[in-house]
Amino acid sequence: MSKVAIIIVNYNGQKYLPDLFDSLKRTDYPLEDYKIIMVDNNSEDESIAYTRENYPEIKLLLQDKNTGFAGGNNIGMKYAIKKGYDYVFLLNQDTEVTPSWLKEVVKLADEDKTLGAVQSKLYLHSDKTKLNTVGNRIHFLGFGYGEASGAKDEGKYEEIREINYPSGAAVLLRVSVLKDIGLFDDAMFMYLEDLDIGWRMWLAGYKVVMQPTSIVYHKYEFNRSMKQVYYFERNRLLTLFRNYKIGTLVLLIPAWFIMEAGQLLFAVKNKYLGKKVASYIYFTNPNVWHSIGRHRKKMEKLRKVSDHEMLKKFTGSIHFQELSNPLLLYIANPIFTVYLKILTFIIRW
Repeated sequence: MSKVAIIIVNYNGQKYLPDLFDSLKRTDYPLEDYKIIMVDNNSEDESIAYTRENYPEIKLLLQDKNTGFAGGNNIGMKYAIKKGYDYVFLLNQDTEVTPSWLKEVVKLADEDKTLGAVQSKLYLHSDKTKLNTVGNRIHFLGFGYGEASGAKDEGKYEEIREINYPSGAAVLLRVSVLKDIGLFDDAMFMYLEDLDIGWRMWLAGYKVVMQPTSIVYHKYEFNRSMKQVYYFERNRLLTLFRNYKIGTLVLLIPAWFIMEAGQLLFAVKNKYLGKKVASYIYFTNPNVWHSIGRHRKKMEKLRKVSDHEMLKKFTGSIHFQELSNPLLLYIANPIFTVYLKILTFIIRW
């Protein structure tokens, strides 16, 4: 069987660990072929003591500072690569797995070597009849959201399907692909690092899919995520600057200005204007642009898929229940959908 390193980044997550670890005990996969690795980001709760006492078989990688979701997973992935694992599976601390969750994604990846990532089908833990995500969508202006998030599972997503990018909450990544395209960007810290790596996989010619027979339950809380507006906005722009060709970025400018104007008004209304402005200030640092330039050069060497083809995969609409409002549904979505169609028609590179 293929060797899998299951990587869990923990930060003050002791309250989640009993349910997660108990569910992992029921994993239907040979014990000798997987290893649970918990990267602890300098937790202040009892996470480490609890894990050592109750699950001594788990490998602990203890950090002396909070390295974020991106940095923590990178530490785990580097360890797995060094130890010769075939795959890494990134699993959130606030999840619970079903017995065949791991077997199903590995089987699929073993059968199709073009797959760079295989996401599990994620349900909401609070209501297990509702979906968390069946794969994530990329808006051409860099937003990412879970498809069918909050919707009742009515049997529409029972087939293996290509997706724009996988949720970092539950995804299998092929180690050979990570060696090719690189890991997460430590600087992203948290949020949209999974969007960035999914985009890069597609650009480098690898596929990203969702396996519906691998089921994971997620204790997802939208409000908890939205407290981190700075990282969402900063990382959205980072991903655009890193992965689009220059000509595409130029043609995005009118749409970008329209979207940013709306974003600024929304920020004022919801009292996070300072965080939004801080996301712009980040790009006044010359070192940030040097880093973006290095990334762009690397991806140009790896690139096998054009921006034209990527834009055909992307969306001009945001359909996400927690953000649903008339302005988005009836004005922004139609305008940006038309803009994307025009953009895809014009761009041939």
